[in-house]
Amino acid sequence: MSDQDSKYAYDWTSLGRFSFTPSDGERSKRPNVFEIAGFPRRETVSSNVLAYFFDPLQSHGLAGLFVKSLIAVLNDKRDEELARYSYSEDDNDGVYVQTEVSNGTDTRNRVDIAVHTPHLSIAIENKVDASLYNDLHDYYEKIHSEASEQGNVEGLTCVVVLHAGDLQLSDFPWCAEGLQENENLFSVNYDELFDQVLNGVGEKLLDADPRAVDLLGQYMDNFSVRRNGQDMDKSDQQIRQFADQVKGREEVAFNFLNSLGDYRIGANDKLADAQKILQSLYEVPQEAGHEVGPLGMVSCGNPRFWDTFERKGFYENRVHWMSRYYIQDFSRAGAAFGVSFEFFTPIDWLIKGEFHEEVALHLMVKSYKTGMNQWKEENRLTRNPFEQVLGGVTLLDSPDTIAEALKTRCDEILAEAWSDITV
Repeated sequence: MSDQDSKYAYDWTSLGRFSFTPSDGERSKRPNVFEIAGFPRRETVSSNVLAYFFDPLQSHGLAGLFVKSLIAVLNDKRDEELARYSYSEDDNDGVYVQTEVSNGTDTRNRVDIAVHTPHLSIAIENKVDASLYNDLHDYYEKIHSEASEQGNVEGLTCVVVLHAGDLQLSDFPWCAEGLQENENLFSVNYDELFDQVLNGVGEKLLDADPRAVDLLGQYMDNFSVRRNGQDMDKSDQQIRQFADQVKGREEVAFNFLNSLGDYRIGANDKLADAQKILQSLYEVPQEAGHEVGPLGMVSCGNPRFWDTFERKGFYENRVHWMSRYYIQDFSRAGAAFGVSFEFFTPIDWLIKGEFHEEVALHLMVKSYKTGMNQWKEENRLTRNPFEQVLGGVTLLDSPDTIAEALKTRCDEILAEAWSDITV
C-alpha cells in the first residue's frame, strides 16, 4: 500500500468506545423521558411532541394554550404598524395541526409543523441543533396553499423558525427570500415560547391531564436553554465533554483527528487535480467551435471551490474538516440557463455520524441552474442535492479516472437539462 493510500487505512473501529452524545455536565439529574429513551436532541421527536401540545383537541387538557402562547410571542415581535394576530378560546375547535408537510414532490423541504387557526396559518421550522438551510418562502407557499384548499382563503400566513440558541435570520438571507422578518417571518427561541406557556398554564392545570403536564415539564427541561443552564456553561460543557471522552485513550482520539485532517487534505488535493483535468476534457481546438460530442457548442469555465466552514453562520459550530465543494459552470448557445456542477467528499456525513460502510471513499455530485437558488426544487438538476453518489469510481482512483467519470455524469446532466435544443 502506498503512503498516499495508507491514510485511508485508519482503524475507525477504534473509536467504538466513544460516546458522541452530549455529556451530562451539570444538568439536572431528574428523570427525563427524552434522555432515557436515547433521543434528547432528536428533531423529529421534538416536533411530534410540540404538535401534540399545539393541537387544542388532543388529550393533554391544555386546550389552546400553546397556540395562544405562540401567537402572543409573534405579536410582541410583529411590526407595530401591522395588525395583531387574533386568537381566542372560541377558535380552539377550528385549529388543525400537521407534521412533515410536503407538496408531494421528491424534496427534503418539508414543513416540520403546520398550525392552522381560523385566522392564521403558521409554518414552523423546528431547529433543535441543526443549521438553517431551508427554503422558508417555499414553506410559506405550501402552508398558504394548504389553508386555501381548506377554504380559509382570507386567512394570514407566516413562517416561524423555532430554535434553542441565538439564531439570527439575517445570517441566512438565502433562506428567507421573499419574506419579511417580523411581518410574515419570525425567529422564536424555545424559552420565549415556554415563558408565555408558563404565564398562562395556571388556569389550565385543573383541567389538564397530570401525565401531559409532566411530559411538558420534561420537554421544557430537555429543550430550554435557560432551565438547563446551557447559556451559562456551554463552553465548560464542551470542554468537559471532550476531556471526559478522551480520558485514558488520548492517543486514539488525536490519531483520529490527525487522520481525519489528512483524509481531507488528500481528498482535496486529488479532487483539485480532477477539476483541472475535467476542464481540459471539454477543451477542443478553437477552430472546432468548442463542439462537444452530441451536446453541440458547450463552454466549460469558471472553475472554483468553496469550503463549508467559511460560510458565515451556516456551519459555525462544525469542525474545520468539512467538505470542499468543487464547482464547474457550463453554458451553451440558445440555452435558457447555465448549469453548475459540483463534486465533493462525504466528510460532512462522517462528522455527523451519518455514514455507512465505504462511504468515506465515495464521491458526491450535485447540479443545479447557474446563479439560481439550488434549494428550490425547480432549480435542481439532480434528484437530491446531497444524495448523488458518483458511480464507478472511488477516492482511491487516479484523478484522470475520476475526471472521466465526472465528465460522463456531466454529459448526462447537460443532455437532460438542454434536451429542448437540437444540435
